[in-house]
Amino acid sequence: MQEQQYRRGDIIYRQGEAAHAVYRIKEGWVELVDLFNEGDTRQLAAGARFGDADEHHPYPETAIAKTDLVVEIL
Repeated sequence: MQEQQYRRGDIIYRQGEAAHAVYRIKEGWVELVDLFNEGDTRQLAAGARFGDADEHHPYPETAIAKTDLVVEIL
């Protein structure tokens, strides 16, 4: 598995982009924002998986690093 680091405030992917990876948080927090559903948000911490989409479906939300972040790309 490959690791990727992000800084607080970095956008990991945007809602509607073609999906290209699934992520697991090793360190830090991620906020998922659904801009098409009144800005609903979810916060995810270490151990959580996100970005579960495939090349036929776009990402259903925007993922933002809420802290400095280390993820595994699955």
